[in-house]
Amino acid sequence: MPIDPPRALIVEDSPAWQEILSEILTDQGLVVDIAGNLEDATAALRAAPHRMAVIDLSLQDNSGQNEDGLRVMEAVRRHDPGCIPLLLTGYATVEVAVNALTQLGAYTCLRKETFRRSEFRELVHRVLAAAPPPTQASEESKQLGSVPTGERSGDEAHVLLVEDDAGWRSILSELLTDAGCQVRACLSYAEAL
Repeated sequence: MPIDPPRALIVEDSPAWQEILSEILTDQGLVVDIAGNLEDATAALRAAPHRMAVIDLSLQDNSGQNEDGLRVMEAVRRHDPGCIPLLLTGYATVEVAVNALTQLGAYTCLRKETFRRSEFRELVHRVLAAAPPPTQASEESKQLGSVPTGERSGDEAHVLLVEDDAGWRSILSELLTDAGCQVRACLSYAEAL
């Protein structure tokens, strides 16, 4: 059974930024949906699941006073919890960035004035390489007919890693931790048991 390519949502009111982001995400193999305001973004989030969303903080306002992007991030949590949001803005303060990262689940907060295509491509690659969030992983497992691995406690997967080579144990632990897992590394079968 073929699996549809992952989707990305761009929530940005500037046509120039829509084009830049869409080109990069399409080149990464994503199907791209574009919304220019909170209402359209919410409708897109309800219409289809997304692997990631790039969200501008200030929609329909060039003064930086509008923070509809934060409301979009709240809508992501409600309507598309498997989606990984990235905040992109030219107006972020430290308080806004911290709120987006800690309270609204942003993967990162990017500044438009320091935006680099190559760095954004690498960031997209890391997001796509990371394990899908639990709700998306469960749906994909059902589609593939497999059972999700690892026990879950809250939002974090618990992974038992058994590896006697210190180098590989370190690398695998880092990769799993970066993917949002809580890792218990063991040297041997006896320790794991």
